[in-house]
Amino acid sequence: MLVVACGGDDEPPASQLVDYRRDILPIFSEHCFACHGPDEGRRLAGLRLDTREDAIAERPDGRRAIAPGDPAASLVIARVRETDPARRMPPGGALSEAQIALLERWIAEGAQYERHWSFTPPSRPEVPGGAVDDAFDAFVHDRLADEAIEPSPPADPATLIRRVTLDLTGLPPTPAEVDAFVADPSDEAYAALVDRLLASPRHAEHLARDWLDFAGYGDTNGIYFDEERTMWPWRDWVIDAFARNEPFDDFLVAQIAGDLLPGASEDDVLATAFLRHAPTTEEAGIDEEEWRIQYAMDRASLVGGQLLGITVRCARCHDHKYDPIPARDFYRLTACFDRVRDRGRTAYQEEGVPLLAAASPLQREALDAVRADIARVRAELDALDPQGALAAWESSIDRTAPAWTAPTYAALRSERGTVLTEDAAQVIQASGPVPNVETWWLDITAPSQIRAIRMDLGGRRASDAPSISEITARIESAERRTSVRFEIASRLDGTSIPEIVDGRTTTKIYVESPTTIVLVPAETITLGEGETLSLRIDQRQGWSGVFRDIRVRVASEPRATLGDELDAILATPRASRTTAQQSLLRDHVARVHAGAEMRAVAQRLSALEARERELAAIPSTRVMRDDDPERVTHVRLRGQFDQLGDRVGCGLPEVLTLDDPEANVHDRLELARWIVGPTNPTTARVIASHYVQLLFGRGLVGTPDDFGTRGEPPSHPELLDWLAIELRDSGWDVRALVRAIVTSDTYRQSSRVRAELLARDPQNRLFWRGPRGRLDAEVIRDQALFVSGLLVESIGGPSVRPYHPDGLYEERQDSFGELVTYRPDRLPEQNHRRSLYTFWRRGSLLPSMAITDAPSRVTPVARREITSTPTQALALMNEPVMVEAARHLAERMQREAPDDPDAQIRLAFRLLTARTPRDEEVAVLRATYDAELDAARTDPAILGVLAIGESARDSAGDPAAHAARTLVARTILNLSETLSRE
Repeated sequence: MLVVACGGDDEPPASQLVDYRRDILPIFSEHCFACHGPDEGRRLAGLRLDTREDAIAERPDGRRAIAPGDPAASLVIARVRETDPARRMPPGGALSEAQIALLERWIAEGAQYERHWSFTPPSRPEVPGGAVDDAFDAFVHDRLADEAIEPSPPADPATLIRRVTLDLTGLPPTPAEVDAFVADPSDEAYAALVDRLLASPRHAEHLARDWLDFAGYGDTNGIYFDEERTMWPWRDWVIDAFARNEPFDDFLVAQIAGDLLPGASEDDVLATAFLRHAPTTEEAGIDEEEWRIQYAMDRASLVGGQLLGITVRCARCHDHKYDPIPARDFYRLTACFDRVRDRGRTAYQEEGVPLLAAASPLQREALDAVRADIARVRAELDALDPQGALAAWESSIDRTAPAWTAPTYAALRSERGTVLTEDAAQVIQASGPVPNVETWWLDITAPSQIRAIRMDLGGRRASDAPSISEITARIESAERRTSVRFEIASRLDGTSIPEIVDGRTTTKIYVESPTTIVLVPAETITLGEGETLSLRIDQRQGWSGVFRDIRVRVASEPRATLGDELDAILATPRASRTTAQQSLLRDHVARVHAGAEMRAVAQRLSALEARERELAAIPSTRVMRDDDPERVTHVRLRGQFDQLGDRVGCGLPEVLTLDDPEANVHDRLELARWIVGPTNPTTARVIASHYVQLLFGRGLVGTPDDFGTRGEPPSHPELLDWLAIELRDSGWDVRALVRAIVTSDTYRQSSRVRAELLARDPQNRLFWRGPRGRLDAEVIRDQALFVSGLLVESIGGPSVRPYHPDGLYEERQDSFGELVTYRPDRLPEQNHRRSLYTFWRRGSLLPSMAITDAPSRVTPVARREITSTPTQALALMNEPVMVEAARHLAERMQREAPDDPDAQIRLAFRLLTARTPRDEEVAVLRATYDAELDAARTDPAILGVLAIGESARDSAGDPAAHAARTLVARTILNLSETLSRE
């Protein structure tokens, strides 16, 4: 056992005094303080051992619990050596002989107490050897020397660039980046690499994802129905703050009290959503005051645990058992957050008051960029003469009414058991079960050319009006699946309803009475031999009804793309049309009927205009506002909301102000400024340790939200204080802190394990090797999307819904509402975005995330726990997005190494591990490829792997070879080396 974890059976050398913090306090905290510590209400025998004054005081019988200099006269020693189990302390177990010897030696030396290390403000220690520029290494190497341990050699360049790129951006390096660094792995080249990564938007997103854990971010309320809430603008704010490298003290002050800053901006107020992430209930019949005060206590626990590093929440019901934190101090901290006029029940977003209706900084930036793009693309379109294209189209179009015909169906299917049949009038009738949500699939085999689709939506099967949440279409065959993009969706009268084909899941239309909609694909749908058009109609609103019948008709004539409004304009002589009418018809022709170049530009303009409308919508976010300044906060006796104790005002935990007894705060802004001020002993240490943890997998303190007496002592106390002071004195420059860590020799060591040290220090607390560990859930997914070319790297915006097992939401809850069912986004620009933007439903997390240890964030997360289970391998091998990524990686392998399976294997291996595989590794994967190729040529079912995922397949080449490459790529994607950073 290492000295860093003393207080066990290790004893310091005879020449060294027993250290209270290191040697004695862990014994007292583990075995004594529960009954003889700070909690007056639970204290037994009137004995207190956590303060020297009480411990050495004379008791009524004239004896002392601790008699300094005289172990034999000390009651504590007598009781721990008691042979009668009924009288021996601690109850239920005995101290080891080594622990008792430590106590006796400490008492003999005078029983000197010291304040717990974290309750004393840090001071700048001397750097061993005076190596200030390499302080991180100096402290680590000094400690290793004390333990007679040699540091590990440097990691090889390929391993190092993959490690640092994943650690700083959450994405792997490209082969070109690896080659460049391998060619020049000098310190200067490495420093330039680190600086480039730190300046990347990917770095800001990666740090933001970590901060979402820290704050306990979620897109839902977390309790009862677990309905949706709008909090993503705060996520945008966090990304923007990290991108600007905002000083971390300003970053924290804004999140705790931005609304109280003089002249607070909308962004300052938005930052305070940090304090509004805690779960809230939607249940009717609750006592709203009980839950309202719960939310205030949640904020106090967030700030106390995550920023102050003390478990203040343990003092909610009684004085803290181990740390000197009375319940009164917990409620004083709670009082700082108890002036918000929020509600106990928040079923819907608008009830989550106070709210801020404002765009996020990234939203504003994106809107400006889109408007600039619109002006540029509109000029590009005008240069192509759309007016001339309209005239040419009008002169050539057949004015005969289009022939609308019923399609031929290969199958009519439903998700929830609804029976679909086509009657003699070619209307699809629904019978059987009447679910409240449903999805229909209409598999069309003819006609082979479809220019437009009309759907006559019939009446309802239940009392509620039916709704359409989304309509999608795909051309499907055994080996391909190609999504159809609809350029136009409108009612027959011309009213645009783009929300039903935009691929998003939160938009819908209600159909109060029978109506007709027109769908126009961006390109004519052409069905080849053995192909079907699978038309999917989602009726998944959750609280609406479902349709009784639908009639579908299709046409191939150009005029079929016109609804009633455009058809009437076409029938109007050109000279009699208004300017608006002429523009409508011109824009329609440009988007649907013009030549390929103009059509592409017009469709791009249409997409930009849709994006502009989306960005112009102003979200409302839950924020802080002290709009109830007269509210009185009380101690809640035994933690019960209706048992009021003393009145308390906003204040600090006294244990953190021992060196500044005059410190006092009256509101959140004063609290925030004290937190980042020089007299606060904990926060700078907490943040410094946190970023060491982010890069090494473990911080300098192994219990990141408990720097108290029950937490682990720091492995390198002087290094922790050095980093804390450096962070504070640098102007709270977190980017500089991260740079100092990753440019250290300690970080750049090989991560290879030495057996003799694994037994001594299995957790690498002494940093005798470089960091290694399994990638986080989000990084695993993002890496697969990145190397396959699928990753969409747009920044900011609302959360997206990637693939999710059907029916899981329904199994998890028995309710109605927007989230009664999961509706995945259908467009690649949504479901292939970075996992940072994944919709985070706390009561039903995306299974592929949960199984690889992503937290629900029902509470703030100080550190993720990493597990290794067989089900993780099963999930990652079969998760649709991983298979889809493997399919596209296989296409990349063929593009970049055509028809050379060995070269393709080497390419994929390098993309994912940054190293060239050994010949024997290539041989194993080549044998797999050959076997899968033979199987795919004899078993057509294997080609089904090419149809997984919403993205289109490149139909060029041999489908069997593509399937075999896909399965090899899937294997490489799931190697332990791929899923880890070393």
